[in-house]
Amino acid sequence: MKMNQNKRILPWPTEWILQTVSLAYEYYMYTGDIEMIKKIYPELKQCLLSDILNEDGLLDSSLVDKKMLDSFGVSGINDIIDWPVTERDDFSTIVLERASFEDKIKSAKYRYMAFIADIAGCHYASCIYRITGGEIGDKKVIASPNAVVNAFYYNSLCQMTFLADEIGKTEDAQNYRKTAEEFKFLYQRIFVSERTGLIVDAVGSSHSSMHSNMYALDFGLVPFENKGRVVDYIKSKGMGCSVYGSQFLLESLIKENEDIYVIELLTNTGRKSWYNMIHHTGSKLATKAWDEKIKLNMDWNHAWATAPVNIITRYIVGVRPYTPGCETVIIEPHFGKLTSIEAIVPINNGEVNLSYSSNDNDNNIMIETTAKVVFVVPIDTDMSTLVIDDVNVYADDGNRIWLEQGVHEISYRIGGSSL
Repeated sequence: MKMNQNKRILPWPTEWILQTVSLAYEYYMYTGDIEMIKKIYPELKQCLLSDILNEDGLLDSSLVDKKMLDSFGVSGINDIIDWPVTERDDFSTIVLERASFEDKIKSAKYRYMAFIADIAGCHYASCIYRITGGEIGDKKVIASPNAVVNAFYYNSLCQMTFLADEIGKTEDAQNYRKTAEEFKFLYQRIFVSERTGLIVDAVGSSHSSMHSNMYALDFGLVPFENKGRVVDYIKSKGMGCSVYGSQFLLESLIKENEDIYVIELLTNTGRKSWYNMIHHTGSKLATKAWDEKIKLNMDWNHAWATAPVNIITRYIVGVRPYTPGCETVIIEPHFGKLTSIEAIVPINNGEVNLSYSSNDNDNNIMIETTAKVVFVVPIDTDMSTLVIDDVNVYADDGNRIWLEQGVHEISYRIGGSSL
């Protein structure tokens, strides 16, 4: 990621630099464009931010120096966790400077005025009072090294391992693979609480936010024996994150087969919901925050609020690339309690048409695809009832059935002899 050195932009979130690797990975998986990966590979290596690893091997944004800022063309690199600040579930912070007594009185005054403004229905005024009051208090920064940034680092290492292998950088791939394996052990040793089994926010912190746990769960960093506790903890928070964080919340839970709960969040009609966006704007726009009570100066057309678009296609319908360029796709449905689905999912040089219907306990899926398919049998399927194209079949050890391109009919019942 190289930027114009003559024009320095605003501070950039640490996690977004790391997510550049994810963008390249997903681009390659969907398009198969290996020449692009070869071209940007040196910049992707830079986006791992390995220069700010501390002596323990953790990414620490407090180690960012002027040389690194110049290389990215930004005025600062700061952890974001989630945005706005109020959506971070009290993520651990470090106080850089204590507010004076007079400042504390001013801050309390503004918080009180915000409270009164809310009661009076003056929500714009309330937002202004809250923002002003927040700026007066203690000067704080996000604690670092922390569990969220380092979860992104691990995910980027895994993806760089794959990309390096694909372009023939064998030695790099071996190094990334070894580093990722060692880092996972380090992460779990440092951030997994022995007392609760949850992920703590930062080194030296005992607080476990929703964010630390959902990112770790999404990226495969939660020990298997702790997953139940982590999932329950995340669910206890509801939609306790912003529209930006919701991507990782929904993704982490549906990977753990929490289909029903994820669909409940997608269809919720409360204040923190996509329904509220539609109701509030009177259109189908995706807003920067759940509503203006949360962020006064939000815009009404923000891509980071569009999690349902890819969660529905990639995880509920379940169509994702299995090989680069989508020569083979994986279909891993998570239908929950839905009784019918009709979907057309574009893929590289083709599409997947899928229709699903459920009547009592009888489930039927019709697939028409221009790619080969790895079909992942839904959890709790009675294998004795699984029929594909009029033939009884059994899945392999990975719960998978391999299908050629074309038209396929799949029927099954839930319960009984499960996988």
